[in-house]
Amino acid sequence: MNEPLAEVLKFCAWYLERGAHELVICFDNPDDPAIARLAGHPRIRAIPCTAAFWGALDLTPDVAFVTRQNAALTWIYHQYPDGWLLNVDADEYLYLVGRDVADLLAEVPAEKKSLRVRTAERVLTEENPTCAHFRLPMARPVRRAVYGEDAPLFGPRREGLVGHSHGKSFVRSGIRGLRSGNTGRAGCVTMARMSWFWGIRIGPISCI
Repeated sequence: MNEPLAEVLKFCAWYLERGAHELVICFDNPDDPAIARLAGHPRIRAIPCTAAFWGALDLTPDVAFVTRQNAALTWIYHQYPDGWLLNVDADEYLYLVGRDVADLLAEVPAEKKSLRVRTAERVLTEENPTCAHFRLPMARPVRRAVYGEDAPLFGPRREGLVGHSHGKSFVRSGIRGLRSGNTGRAGCVTMARMSWFWGIRIGPISCI
C-alpha cells in the first residue's frame, strides 16, 4: 500500500467493521507514517517493505511492482495455516448488506477452495450524491444500450466498467504450492485462476 494516511485509516476501519479477523498490509514505502500509527493494533499487521524484506523473498526493491506484489501476497498466504485470504487494493471495498465476512464465508461449501467476488463500481449522481448506485458488469447488448457509440470504450474485457470486471477472490488457507499471479506454470496452482461465483460485490467506491 502507498496511500495518504487518511485513506489507509479509512480502509482499515472499513474492513475491521466488516468482520475481518486480521488485516495484513505491506507498505511499499518502509517509512510510511501509517506504519507507526497502526503499530500495536491487535488486528492489524503493518509490514514495512524494506530492502531486507524483499531480499528474504529473493527480490530487490527495484524489481517490477507486479512481481513484488505477487511475491509478497504468496508469502503472506503461506503464513497462515487456516482461515481465508482476500487480497484487495486500497480503493476496493467489500460491500455487504445485513451480514459480515464471517457470515458470508460460513455459507461456502466445504469442498470449495475459493470464493470469487465480482466487481461493482459506485456511480455518483448530481441529483443524489450520497445514494449508493452501482454499475455492474454488462452483457454486450446492455453496453450498447447504455453507452451507444461509446460502447467499445468499455469492453469487451471490462464488460461495461471503467476498471476491470473480474473482481477478487477469497482463498482458503492451507493449499500447498499456491502462488499469487496468473503464471500458468506446470505444477503451480495460482490464486488468479481459482474462482467460485457469489453474489456479493466488491469495487472501487467511496466510503458509504
